[in-house]
Amino acid sequence: MSTRLASEIYGLGSKITQDDIAIAGQKLPTGRQVLRSFMAHYSEEEFKSSASINKAAKKTFDLILPHYQKADMPMISEYNCIRAIKKLYELDYFKNIMKIPKNRREAPISKSKVEKFNEKLDKTFILWPKNCIEILRNRPASATPEKRRANIDEDLKFFESMKTDRLATYGGRDVVTQSLVKKKVERKRKLDKYYDRQREAACNRPADLSDIQPLVPDDVEEQSRVIEEEEFVPTAPNVSEKNDYTMMKVKKDFFKDPRLVSIFRRAKVAPAAQYSIWSTFYKVSKVVK
Repeated sequence: MSTRLASEIYGLGSKITQDDIAIAGQKLPTGRQVLRSFMAHYSEEEFKSSASINKAAKKTFDLILPHYQKADMPMISEYNCIRAIKKLYELDYFKNIMKIPKNRREAPISKSKVEKFNEKLDKTFILWPKNCIEILRNRPASATPEKRRANIDEDLKFFESMKTDRLATYGGRDVVTQSLVKKKVERKRKLDKYYDRQREAACNRPADLSDIQPLVPDDVEEQSRVIEEEEFVPTAPNVSEKNDYTMMKVKKDFFKDPRLVSIFRRAKVAPAAQYSIWSTFYKVSKVVK
């Protein structure tokens, strides 16, 4: 066997080296860059196991993330990114390519499989969400409509290039757009944390819902969203009209029912306003004897 062949890896090309760890360029990484970076990280692990595969995939993700951030492209969750990296190695490469028996590697079907795999590796490694185009079209951009349309068009062209010819680069992209998007993401993160605090507080509330008071969010921006509860003075019911009332029993945490949460989510009702509604509902229901 020649020295050149001895230094190659079947189905992938040249031998993995330390140089493969870095993911360079001003484009979203290809499958080849991702796989070789993963394998370089994995080779550094002393013990080969599922845990070492996870570590190598996480290190590879940490190198991919800056490219998506600089390109200002939306990305799926870290968990799903790591799953995709592991799948590329464990299923697409190791199981479907490396496990081809040596005596069958020269067969036409094996060569065709390797060729298709390499074509896939030379394309952008997809880590963007399925609704990426919708996200790009609806994201905030510049203050002026003309600049906003120009930025969105630029993002869409870059995204289309990454799916096809990969000629575009993210160098010199609009930093104003990226700044606004980051602010929007940060506001959403704070709002989600605020919702989580509200739900956690609801779990620890007493059974008597009449004691519920809207929680005031720490975020000053979110304080304007809190709907102040109006003073409610229940009127005495007409006891002669007993048929107008229905007795029912509810759990102390009934307002956490997924169906109710879903309704208020769709209606964009803040948790503080929700608790005000439930508190008023409870006060009204106490009138019935």
